[in-house]
Amino acid sequence: MKTSLNITAAFCLACQTGLFCFSQSPELRQWIQSSAKVSSDEALNRALATGSLTYNGSPFHASLVITVPKEKDSPFQGAVEIYWKGPNQYRVTVKTKDFQQTRIVNGESLEEQDTGDFYPAWLRNFARALLDPLPRGQEFRERKTPVMLGPNVSQSCVSRDDRPNGITDMMTWAQICFQGSEPRIRSGMDFTYFMEFGNYQRFGAKLIARTYTTYTDDNGEVIGTLTRLEPLRSEDEALLQVAHPTSPSERIETRFVSMAANQALLDKAPVIEWPAIREGKTEGNMIVHIVTDRTGQVREAEKHNSDTPGLEDFGTQQALKYKFKPLVVDGVAVQMETPLVIHFKTTTGQSLPVVTGKDIEKYATGCGYDPVLPAGLLPRGTTFKIRVSVNEQGTNTGEIFPPGIPWEVVQRAKLNTRSCRFAPYLVDGKPWYHHIDFEFLAP
Repeated sequence: MKTSLNITAAFCLACQTGLFCFSQSPELRQWIQSSAKVSSDEALNRALATGSLTYNGSPFHASLVITVPKEKDSPFQGAVEIYWKGPNQYRVTVKTKDFQQTRIVNGESLEEQDTGDFYPAWLRNFARALLDPLPRGQEFRERKTPVMLGPNVSQSCVSRDDRPNGITDMMTWAQICFQGSEPRIRSGMDFTYFMEFGNYQRFGAKLIARTYTTYTDDNGEVIGTLTRLEPLRSEDEALLQVAHPTSPSERIETRFVSMAANQALLDKAPVIEWPAIREGKTEGNMIVHIVTDRTGQVREAEKHNSDTPGLEDFGTQQALKYKFKPLVVDGVAVQMETPLVIHFKTTTGQSLPVVTGKDIEKYATGCGYDPVLPAGLLPRGTTFKIRVSVNEQGTNTGEIFPPGIPWEVVQRAKLNTRSCRFAPYLVDGKPWYHHIDFEFLAP
């Protein structure tokens, strides 16, 4: 559920490195002058103090409803309810049509009731967002990257990307983005977690997000809406009592395991016959984010990245066929969350079509596309393009933004790809995966 990673990465890069690229624009000069730099530590402390329910927080009761507005029958629907008195005294209930869990923590006692045998990561992440919106926040202490704060700052980010031997360590890779003057938390992201926060409203002395958004692999929004947020009532404290403690062997826990460690647990890998591709490398690797149940069977898989993006959907489906030996922690089998590396080797078929110019009107409407930029953003005659990939079902599968173009300029282009309606690109009467290159010109 992290298909907006490339968008976020481009956004944050621009906020951090592009600030002095647009001094020619009076509006942007004013934007810079109204902003201030603070350390990542200060930004993190202020954002958590303001926007986290549990960071020096008061007891509360919260209910979150999770929906996919554009897909009524989506499996990514459910609810989260939390009664919280303190870091060691709380009750969390999560629900979907296939799984339900109520977990009560009271000091060292824990009671858990489960319906179903697999706790999906996407559901767990919504509960995490309420209890700890930045679960990797402590790993950003003493980072050298400054954070921009100000009333016009829509996003400024800090990231970490440990790369031993030139390979990204998924155990440490993460990013946090801030916005505004407080600042507010805009998004949190690591290999296991991606969440955007919006619609902030007052709750006592805090400013708490009312909407929590992540994305499916086909870029569909999964939105958690906070339908109730109130101080914990004294009569509700009875719900925090542990009546029947649950032994560790009866609980559903999840542990994150590195790529190096999961190879030793691999029990069964499918024989994969890869389809021919229309562009990209014919041999390489992809990383799929997977979660196993306690028996080691992969139950959840989502694409992360690939040497050939066109193979990601197929590879993600194949990942569900992998079987690992159970991951055992302190003598108890637990769910495993891990990066699965899949090697692919295929052949090249017919290349993918690219829609440009006036032909865009035939295949994409409602995007607000205007090829001429507002004056003053870039030197006259400067051009750049934003590439949108569209699958056979007419779904936006990803966007590529131009390197070196400040995000503020991309924003002012006013291309709203989420509102686009895509018509199928037909070849011999059959829909094809294709690209659309939206090109922009500075007058």
